[in-house]
Amino acid sequence: MNEVIVKKIWNAAIEYLNLRVSQEDLNLHLRPPQLEKANSFEKIYFRLVASSKNRNMMAKVIGDTRKYELVLCRFQPDAVLSKYKNDWELLAKNLFVARHGHIDDEYLSRKGNLFNVFAKSCISAGEYLDGFDSPEQFVKSIDSEIKNSGNLVKVPKRISSEIYGFGFALACDFLKECGWTQFPKPDVHLNKVFHNFGLSSKKDVEVFGAIQEFSKIVDKTPYEVDKVFWLIGSGRLHLVGQSFKTSIEEFEKASA
Repeated sequence: MNEVIVKKIWNAAIEYLNLRVSQEDLNLHLRPPQLEKANSFEKIYFRLVASSKNRNMMAKVIGDTRKYELVLCRFQPDAVLSKYKNDWELLAKNLFVARHGHIDDEYLSRKGNLFNVFAKSCISAGEYLDGFDSPEQFVKSIDSEIKNSGNLVKVPKRISSEIYGFGFALACDFLKECGWTQFPKPDVHLNKVFHNFGLSSKKDVEVFGAIQEFSKIVDKTPYEVDKVFWLIGSGRLHLVGQSFKTSIEEFEKASA
């Protein structure tokens, strides 16, 4: 990866955002969340559930994760498993009602509908956390895996294999939003930027590696690089409930 080109792209990205976003809002969105170190499985489970729907049209169809607090037993994974066991169909109905205020058996009977997928992921996430005795043990296990894996790709790959509906990118999203800043999410925006600038293919794992290399050159965390290009691609200042006009094509022209 050419360092001169990478630094030029990064400087252009920051300049592009500075023309459209206040410094205060930009700093807010580049600040990583605090690692959920200590206090509850509820916070970790919430993040797993939120990340499970953070793909394609699913985020819009499912909506705000917090709407499901009561259905998901205030995000207590052990309570979810106790209440639903493996009855994802019942959970899907309850989730659908929480979202829409009524039941739609015809929709829920469709193979592969997103509420069924979401319900299965919610139960699977609970089963995954059930393998840990405490939140502290969970955090230590991830920290240890990161330290000893020899390749960061292995960590999200392993998580994605254990939770229904979790691909590599969603596992990265979960780790990133918990505060492990080593993990960017190779989503549609990042994949497009890195491919269009000739830095990577559009394959998630390769984009992940390219972001790691890019972040070292510009001396930023992969989390920060992720957020900058995600903002350019999405235009969503989600932490302040605002948006701005943007496109990756417009950024490419501005950085030429």
